[in-house]
Amino acid sequence: MTAKPDQEQARPGLLDRIRANPSGRLALKISVAVLGTIVVAVGIVLIPFPGPGWAIVILGLAIWAIEFAWARHLLEFTKRHVQSWTH
Repeated sequence: MTAKPDQEQARPGLLDRIRANPSGRLALKISVAVLGTIVVAVGIVLIPFPGPGWAIVILGLAIWAIEFAWARHLLEFTKRHVQSWTH
């Protein structure tokens, strides 16, 4: 018997399986925080130079948004303003 597309969507993803375990949840939160901090810091250092400094900062914000609600809100705010600036 093969799985129907509805059943495949119901399976938890990798992050959901990690979050199901208390120690996994903590490790994921710490890993996302550290990786996001490194990416944002590199982006901030690169802002004055020609190149993708701001894009790297936004990438770090997107990494933080995986685990932190405040980062999701800030990322949505940033997307709205970047779209308004580009139109």
